[in-house]
Amino acid sequence: HLAPTMEEFAVVERLSPRVVRVMGRNPSAYTLQGTNTYLVGTGSRRLLIDTGDGRAEYIPGLAEACAGETGTNPCAYTRVEGRSFVFVCNLIHVQRGHRACSCRELATSLLLTQGAPVTIDKIVITHWHADHVGGVDSVCEHIRAAGCDPACVMKIPSAEHDKASQPLHSLVDGDVITTEGATLRVLHTPGHAADHCALLLEEENAIFSGDCVLGAGTSVFENLREYMASLRRLLALSPAIIYPGHGPVVADPRDRLQTYISHRDARERQVLEALTAAPEGLTVAQVVGTVYPGLADALVRGATGNVEHHLQKLLGDGAVSESQGVWRRLQPRM
Repeated sequence: HLAPTMEEFAVVERLSPRVVRVMGRNPSAYTLQGTNTYLVGTGSRRLLIDTGDGRAEYIPGLAEACAGETGTNPCAYTRVEGRSFVFVCNLIHVQRGHRACSCRELATSLLLTQGAPVTIDKIVITHWHADHVGGVDSVCEHIRAAGCDPACVMKIPSAEHDKASQPLHSLVDGDVITTEGATLRVLHTPGHAADHCALLLEEENAIFSGDCVLGAGTSVFENLREYMASLRRLLALSPAIIYPGHGPVVADPRDRLQTYISHRDARERQVLEALTAAPEGLTVAQVVGTVYPGLADALVRGATGNVEHHLQKLLGDGAVSESQGVWRRLQPRM
C-alpha cells in the first residue's frame, strides 16, 4: 500500500508524444508507486524500457498501453460516429456531447478507425535488479502469444547476475538505439549497480534514469565513487526532464541532480562527524543509528548499505580505518 502522502499513478499514462508510462504494479517502500516501465516511440513498433518484477498484474496494463497506441501522430484529429477525438501533445480531450468517453471506449474507437495496436520489438533493461528485469520472460511470452516476432532484449551485461532465459543483446556506453520517432543513446551509469545504464532520448533531451535518480527520495548504491561520477555525468548533459525508474517525472532535473550530489556529500560529512565524536570507534549499525536517527525499520537495510559504501569510499580516501568491524576516523596527514 502507498504511503498516505504518495501520489497514486494511473496504470497507463501518456507523458509526452513519444513516451507512455506503464506501472509495474509492485508498490513498496523501496519501489514507491512501483517500477515505472516506459513504452517509447510513435510508430507501429515500439521500444519498452524495463519490465517490472514479473507479477501477473503487469501484463494487462502493458496490453492496454499497446492497444491504446495505434502508431499515429499523437497530435492527430479524427471523427468517429459523430464523436470528436482531439490529441494535443500529452493531453487527450474527448467529447461526446456533454459526456466524456472512457479510456477503453477511446482505445476501442481508435482501433476500429486507425489500425492494429502497436507491438514491442525492443526491450531495454536498465540494470539487473529483479524489479526491472523480472518481467522479461512474461513480456516476451506475451509478445509471442500475440503472434508477433520475438523482441530483442538489450542491456549492459552482468556476468554475475544475468539470469533471464531470453537471449540478451549486449549494450555498451554510447550505443544508439532507434525506433520510429525516438533515438536513445546508452549512458553507462554504474554506482547503483555495475551494469546500470541510463538512456538519453535525443528528441526530448530527456533521460530515462533507471534507479540512478528517483522521482522522490534518494537511491541506494553499491559503489559510491562510481555513483557520484554517474550523477555528475547526467548533470553535465543538462537534461530537460527525467523519466525515473520509480516515482514521478522529474521536471527540474538540474536541481534534482545537484541535490543528489549535495546530499551524498553531506552524508559523507555526517559519517565523518559521527566517527570524530567517537574516538573509540563505531560499528556500522552504530553509525547508521547516529546518521539516520528514528529511521523506519523497513528502510534500515538500505541505509546500512549506504553507510557501508560511504565507509568503503572513506577507507579508500585514507580518511578512516577498520578493525574487526569497528571503524575509526584517521587524523588528516599534515
